[in-house]
Order: sequence, then structure tokens, then C-alpha cells
Amino acid sequence: MMPDTPITPRWWLLRHAAPLVQEGICYGQLDVSADIEGTHHAALNFTRFVLSRHGAHGGTRLRILASPLQRCLQLARAVQRNLLQEGMDCQLDTDERLMEMDFGEWEGQPWDNVSRKEWDDWMADFAGYEVGRRGESLTQMIARIRAMQLAQTPPAEGEWIVWVTHAGVMKALELLGQGMDASDITSPRQWPQTSCSYGQWLAAPLSLGATPA
Repeated sequence: MMPDTPITPRWWLLRHAAPLVQEGICYGQLDVSADIEGTHHAALNFTRFVLSRHGAHGGTRLRILASPLQRCLQLARAVQRNLLQEGMDCQLDTDERLMEMDFGEWEGQPWDNVSRKEWDDWMADFAGYEVGRRGESLTQMIARIRAMQLAQTPPAEGEWIVWVTHAGVMKALELLGQGMDASDITSPRQWPQTSCSYGQWLAAPLSLGATPA
């Protein structure tokens, strides 16, 4: 979560709660639900944050855009329900561009089952390799996220925009916020190594409707 700052950002990224999937499984775009209690607590905490940082300073509207995968929709709907009960205008829409990276045939399988050759091929072409035979490359994922960021209308006066999404999307935005693009990635070490925890949020590292600096 972001510390208090003199100017509060108006575009936020909220990660879904912990998915109900066995540890060590590649899940990507696999449509698994999230922990119910974790979702409830995440929605409650984020609602309190919105009311204290947005509502208390004249904010009247929240525009939520969520990945259509149920682990994100669960949280987005819970936040919307909470805010509507508090009297705040809250619109919710979904967009497939906010989905996690598509790992193709790897999804639903243990990471340990990925063959050494496939893994080495990916590491050798980290941005361009289409994972899981029929999945995405990082280049493709970053392109759809950047296209959405550039196409989005910036928040109006008194409005916040919240993307309820996944760690991969957040990392892609972090990369773009650093002025990089997929073409700049020559090594896996350049991909952001840390991510926002389940049910937590952060300010978006760049602006909507604007070319990354």
C-alpha cells in the first residue's frame, strides 16, 4: 500500500486475493476462484482506503475495470458493493486485456513439468517466446496492456480509476513506467522480480492515455 503523499494518485492497481490453486501450479489465465475470506478482507481494506483518501477529500466516483477472470471479478464486485452502500458512484466493467499472461498448455500443470528444453528456449528469448506452445509471449502481453493504457480516458474531476488485475499486468506496467518496452528486454533479469501481495494495491506507475515517459 502506498504511504500518504501530498498529491494522491487517481489511478490504482488492485491485485486479486490468493487463488484457490495448489502451490507450484502454473495458473495464468486458468479461471480459478480466490479465497473467499481473503477477498472479503481485501475488499474491506480497499474500501476503507478509498473512503479515507478519496471520499474524504471530495471524491464522488470510482471507475473499476477488472480482469474477467473470477478471482478478480470477486474482488471487484465486493468493492463495488461496499462503495455503493457508502453512497459512492461506482461503475464496474471488465476487459480481457487485464487478464494474466496466457501460459498455454502449461496452465493447470506443475511448473516442474515444464521440460528443460521449453524452459531454456523461453529464457533464451524471454520477451519473444510464446510459452506453453499456444500461449502468449511477454511481447504480446505487454502490447495489449500498453494499448489499453493508451486508450483509457484519464480520470475526471472527483474520480478514481481502479484496475483489478494480476501480478503479471502490474509488472508490465512497472516496466512501461520505467520507459521500457518489450523490445528492451534482453534478459529475464530485467523483468520486475517483486510483485504486489495478494489483495494489496499500489498507485499506477504511469498515466492513462499518455505515452510512457
